[in-house]
Amino acid sequence: MATMIRNVHPVDELAENRAAQKALAEREAELKAEISKMMAGKDSLGGNAFIARQTITERKGGLDDGAMRKDGIDPDKYRKPTVTVYSICVEARVQEDA
Repeated sequence: MATMIRNVHPVDELAENRAAQKALAEREAELKAEISKMMAGKDSLGGNAFIARQTITERKGGLDDGAMRKDGIDPDKYRKPTVTVYSICVEARVQEDA
């Protein structure tokens, strides 16, 4: 089987990938809502090849830095170490009229 080679700049491919991920995430949210509705209070629902299980979990909310400072507590004293995150923003080029 022949492999198709695309001559796409990495920046353009990244933008295409992000658009596809966004569309997939939106569809995933729709499917999850539909499955949850179909479950109607049950904890699982079987498809032809897979079984979906629904669980409910809770997690604690974030801390209110302002309220802590107001009460004389330094929230930075209790923070975990800083993590460095690299982000690449992609935006469409402005196409000038020729």
